[in-house]
Amino acid sequence: MNLGKKKKLLALLLLLLIFSIFGWRFLKSQTLVRIVENYLIANLDHLTGGKTSIESLKIHFFPLKLHLSRLTIRGTETSPAPPLLSIQEIEAAPKFRSLLGSLRLVNLELLEPKIYLEIHSDGSTNIPKPHATLAGFDIFALMVEKLKISRGLFQLDQRPIGLDTELDNFALTAGYSLRRDSYRAQLTYQNGRVQLGKDTWNYGLNLLVEILRNEMRVEKLMISWNRSKLEAEGVLRDFRSPQVTLTYGGLLDLLSLKQFYPDIRNTQGLANFNGKLEYAQKMWKTEGTLAGKKLSLNTVKVD
Repeated sequence: MNLGKKKKLLALLLLLLIFSIFGWRFLKSQTLVRIVENYLIANLDHLTGGKTSIESLKIHFFPLKLHLSRLTIRGTETSPAPPLLSIQEIEAAPKFRSLLGSLRLVNLELLEPKIYLEIHSDGSTNIPKPHATLAGFDIFALMVEKLKISRGLFQLDQRPIGLDTELDNFALTAGYSLRRDSYRAQLTYQNGRVQLGKDTWNYGLNLLVEILRNEMRVEKLMISWNRSKLEAEGVLRDFRSPQVTLTYGGLLDLLSLKQFYPDIRNTQGLANFNGKLEYAQKMWKTEGTLAGKKLSLNTVKVD
């Protein structure tokens, strides 16, 4: 290699070294953090129609992780009511393809997520309308291989419901229709875990719903566990004074009843069931049929 080529090679290597140093300094700088934080806030505000705030954001590389503290989205609720959504800590590990399109995460951990749903006298809620300029659009599509929720809380007016769970292959897609003034969402996941005493109940979920001003239509609800499966569809009207009508059907493995009623023993067989479930004026009503062949069920006592 002649002297001229050596000089060109050295100059090129020097330029690459300089760009690498400045590039790494930029990745570790607060400038990048502010760019990402402003991007997240602007997009969440546009997609939800709410007011988003983030107390702090940290970006870790190799592997890539995002750590957010105190994410808050305010809807139409009035102060001093709590915000529509608040999450104390979020840790997300995105896949590379997330940077190029849809949001895909390897892991997502939510610490103390709280949803406060306020219902007004006319049945409307504090969920804001997205800043829509078209007849309808997709709000987001989120896919997570492993999702963990710790010390979660869903509060409907003054009725709190706690949530601690871990889910596999979590997927949530949501869209908004300006013409119908409604949200449409599909939620699916596998291997959901619910603690029942000392035992853990594992199940899968597939839910498709449309949420209107004062009504929620369940177009598809499927819960599966072991060899059992429940399918249902129906409607919930009047969020202030709920009225529920569901038709259901499915397959029940009698062996799975032991998780819910430990006193049951020596159960075996599969049973088909179907029926109708209603709720109104704080009272439940159901009717249906249960049928099967070669069923065995012995019990000491079931309350």
